[in-house]
Amino acid sequence: MKNATIHFADNSSINISEGDFIIPVVAISDIDSESFTSMGEPLEIYTHVHDGLIPSITTAICQCSFFYLNRNNNVIYSTSAIVRIENN
Repeated sequence: MKNATIHFADNSSINISEGDFIIPVVAISDIDSESFTSMGEPLEIYTHVHDGLIPSITTAICQCSFFYLNRNNNVIYSTSAIVRIENN
């Protein structure tokens, strides 16, 4: 199974594996123009034949400002704090 590490500006990191899901947190506006956040469509992390997990990770994180992983919805990560993504 392939893995990747996302590194954040605060020197923390998370490991992501093939088959994990990134769930984007998206902004929604209702009819009254009030905004709230909601879970976006979960995006499965898959292995690209040449580039490992990076293409599927970047596809997911480029869609939102915040995300969480399917295995832990108690921690939400900021995409603007990502400084590096590495295939392992």
